[in-house]
Amino acid sequence: MQKNNLSVFPYQVLQGGVLTGKYADTESPPKRSRADLKPEWLPQLNNKQMLEQLKILVKQAKDKNRTILEHTLIETLKTNAICSLIVGVTNTDQINQIIGILSKASGN
Repeated sequence: MQKNNLSVFPYQVLQGGVLTGKYADTESPPKRSRADLKPEWLPQLNNKQMLEQLKILVKQAKDKNRTILEHTLIETLKTNAICSLIVGVTNTDQINQIIGILSKASGN
């Protein structure tokens, strides 16, 4: 892609919150989360294969002393063709958390 000067701007990189760690307990999602308010938006929380893959990602994150959110953002942005990310947030605390992670990762 770099050879052709193309970039990717991925959407829903956090998979509706699945890659933030907030749905580790799929039986009782956090109050006011997407899975609580609109469970039909997150059918993957009932997918055993996806949950097994999530466990692998969580282990990879822990091996690098990261949260799953930190790991997802950092590793996604390491992909050469990705120029930026679209992350869906529902409150300013989430924005600040993401800015903090990305600032720390970039050394700023």
